[in-house]
Amino acid sequence: MNRYRPIGLYDSGIGGLTVVREVFAQLPAENVVYFGDTARVPYGCRQPSELISFNREIMTFMMQQGVKLVLVACNTSCAVALGALRAEFPIPIIGLIDAGAQTAVEAGRRIGVIATEATIKSRAHERAIHQIAPDREVLGLACPTLVPLVESGRWQGKEAFETVYEAIHPLINLKLDALIFGCTHFPHLVPIVSEILGPQVRLIDPARQAVSNVRRYLSMNRLANVGEPKGENRFYVSGEPAPFQFLANHLFAGTVGRVESIALPFPNVSSIA
Repeated sequence: MNRYRPIGLYDSGIGGLTVVREVFAQLPAENVVYFGDTARVPYGCRQPSELISFNREIMTFMMQQGVKLVLVACNTSCAVALGALRAEFPIPIIGLIDAGAQTAVEAGRRIGVIATEATIKSRAHERAIHQIAPDREVLGLACPTLVPLVESGRWQGKEAFETVYEAIHPLINLKLDALIFGCTHFPHLVPIVSEILGPQVRLIDPARQAVSNVRRYLSMNRLANVGEPKGENRFYVSGEPAPFQFLANHLFAGTVGRVESIALPFPNVSSIA
């Protein structure tokens, strides 16, 4: 496989950009293809069969783009569809849930998880943590109101604080050692969550460990694009591109160029050599 090919990342919307940010930090020479399924966000309230279908469509698009590896930047997709995707597609597919578990078990015995309804219902984080450390206590909380909050760009201010407080206040008195952000939208809300839960709770964004896992895989398999000229990153969405582009440029200081809207079902796009 050509090491100059891009890394693919995708999410239901803008949440996965928190993972792209980590790719830019840890793997600055790598090219990125990102897809946000903004026409069908949120994923957390959907049925598993529907989610698997969406993920297959997106993975097919990634294959058409000639990516060398996919990092699924959506915890709901990881919880519901990762196994099926790995069985069907002939490229490396790396998820977030195991990465979050790797970090969380080092933080203490009582671990909270905030995520979408589908992710919490799957108990994927609980299984991943207990595979590493069976003695850890895992407390999951579905927070369905937070994804729409982040997708709208309302990450700060009184409304944001009130919405986050209403969602996570059941965790306040649980004496957590750590809290996993089980949705890539949620790291946008770190300052508010930290204010509500206090500095004694370690907040874990799985993106850092997940990208570290990607870096290790690329290095071990001689697929890393180390030191080569960086090409143009490409961003695609299934909905209107303007709102996504505005929020992406807010996150990346105006460096995101064109965002292309791809109609569903996806057209046949030529792969990159």
